[in-house]
Amino acid sequence: MILLHRFFSDLKLVSKVTLLVALLGTLAVTITIYSMSTMRSVERDYRSLLSQDAAATLLISDALLHLSDASRLVFSVLSEQEEQKMRATQQKLDVLQSKFRINIEAIRPLLKARSDSLNAIAAQERIMFHQAARIVDSAARWRGDSALKIIHDEFEPGLQTLRANIEQLRDATVNDYQKKSVGLSETTERTMLHTAVAFGMALALVLALSVYLSITQISSPISRLTRAMNRLTKRQYDEEISGTERKDEVGQMAKAMQLFRDTMQRAEILEKLVTMDSLTGIPNRRAFDKTVEQEWARSLRAGIPISFCMIDVDFFKPFNDHYGHGVGDECLRLVAGALRSCVRRPGDFVARYGGEEFAAVLSATDEAGALQFGQRLHAALAELNYPHAFSTVADHVTISIGIATSTPTAERSADMLLKAADEMLYAAKRAGRNTSRSTQLPSKAQSVHGDCRDKTVISKTGTVVE
Repeated sequence: MILLHRFFSDLKLVSKVTLLVALLGTLAVTITIYSMSTMRSVERDYRSLLSQDAAATLLISDALLHLSDASRLVFSVLSEQEEQKMRATQQKLDVLQSKFRINIEAIRPLLKARSDSLNAIAAQERIMFHQAARIVDSAARWRGDSALKIIHDEFEPGLQTLRANIEQLRDATVNDYQKKSVGLSETTERTMLHTAVAFGMALALVLALSVYLSITQISSPISRLTRAMNRLTKRQYDEEISGTERKDEVGQMAKAMQLFRDTMQRAEILEKLVTMDSLTGIPNRRAFDKTVEQEWARSLRAGIPISFCMIDVDFFKPFNDHYGHGVGDECLRLVAGALRSCVRRPGDFVARYGGEEFAAVLSATDEAGALQFGQRLHAALAELNYPHAFSTVADHVTISIGIATSTPTAERSADMLLKAADEMLYAAKRAGRNTSRSTQLPSKAQSVHGDCRDKTVISKTGTVVE
């Protein structure tokens, strides 16, 4: 220490300043190199993460969309009336199978660690499309019973398993991305801390400007990007990614993050499209089945009643035949809008069940509440007053409603309640349409062998009649 003191004492002022500046400059250069090297490494990892996991997530979502289209084609072949159209369906299935395989093969280099899962998915895909071909062939040979058996015994279970495996792969990919992004965020924060401490200790006196530039040009943008990444992991896309106008490493990271955000938004939109009916804009059968399962389980846990409604547009085939499919589609859209306007509680759910048939799930709703809901539906259609000159019950479009209510038990399934609602729908049709029929499945304390009987009717005027 004494020798160092003497050394500095012997130096001229210019030499002291020069030496201190040189020493501090060396420290500054060393710290800067360390910080930039680490940030470049983080940026490279971000790029790799975005180019692999994000791209793989999008491809998986596309594969799910192709799978959904394939299942829709398989089910639609049963309603075809011409063998040529049935055979054409097989060609469409072959195209979808090819697209599905292209997606899976494109995912392989991106997710090398999950080759076993991809191999299993590929094997399941071959089996499922083979079963689809058998269904089409049986339908084309007018063996609908054989096609239905293949669907129920083989195709639907295999399809559910394949879809579950693909969704599991997608979830695993997203989880991997989140874990890696957290690690990169921690690395960034550590780098920021070390840089701040080093500059604070070594450069506080003569490099205030350098510290200022470091904070404003490096630390703050990285902090904003870190917060933006945390928002993206929570699927919050509203705020813009800052720093994309920059041409340095931080700007490249911001642009890569913006690309990831756009990719995630697109994947989320695709996921929503899978559960929405493209014609009416309301949830489709797949979303309905999922809601039924969730709400039934919730009602079972809570021990509260739940009601299902099956809704059918009266005389829609004559309407479609005389007005044309375009007007028929417009009618379905308006009916769907009218039904959706009747949903007033978060637990209520209306979906298109198929064709001109709709369905509703009313959680925490007893029979009286379900009847009131049905009355609102009838009133909404009456208010819509959409002309229907080929109806025998009214001069406008009307609906028939079947309602079934139950308090779930371990011995009872949601399918039983759906079947009861469907039976009530046919009872409403037999009663003259433009009306409702309801039933309440017996509680556990009552006879569980009793059948579902008509209990309540909502008349054509919307008045409740016992």
